[in-house]
Amino acid sequence: MLAKTGVHHYSGNNIELGTACGKYYRVCTLAIIDPGNSLLQTWK
Repeated sequence: MLAKTGVHHYSGNNIELGTACGKYYRVCTLAIIDPGNSLLQTWK
């Protein structure tokens, strides 16, 4: 299962990642279970 998992390295810091997720705390790991209608598949 993990062999088909894509990994994206966020270039910002953990505070910026939390803010990008709409959270007011630090985020170190993010898993996307269902991307829905987002454009996450286009990230490189």
